[in-house]
Amino acid sequence: MNILWMVTGGGYLLEESCRALESLSKRHTVTVAFSRAGREVALMYNLFGRFKRAAKKVVCENDEGYSSPLVGRLGLYDLVVLSPCTANTVAKIVLGVADSLASNVCSQALKSGRMVAIVPTDSMREVDAVIPSGRKIRISCRDVDIRNARKLKAERDIKVLKSPSDISRLLKDVD
Repeated sequence: MNILWMVTGGGYLLEESCRALESLSKRHTVTVAFSRAGREVALMYNLFGRFKRAAKKVVCENDEGYSSPLVGRLGLYDLVVLSPCTANTVAKIVLGVADSLASNVCSQALKSGRMVAIVPTDSMREVDAVIPSGRKIRISCRDVDIRNARKLKAERDIKVLKSPSDISRLLKDVD
């Protein structure tokens, strides 16, 4: 299976996303695409190299330009994953805004009948996260972000997952 894995700028679930991508890349062909913030955050957490080594190809929004050529190649992929997917990107998807690589990839994937799996960073009242220094902190998610994450579930062809590790189970259900 060919998978496009989109990384947005969330630190929460980033390590877990990297581990899940590393695992899936052993059995599937994975292209990883980074939003501008996704690349910055992956570098801050020292995970960019791991993502890069696990993926067959790496695409960065900074290199894509405004027309996002990656979007024109979505037909190559069987599944599009957004993990971690920030509250900002979730809000754009819910409202139908397609003005960034992540929101445009999702919009066009849905229009072309691709399944999209999204792991939102802000779907629960509180989460324990690790910041780049390695220290654990508790994050309180806003009500509007939790509502938007729930609204994603109503979208046709979007699978909302709680954890990046759920993606492998989703693939088993699809096969």
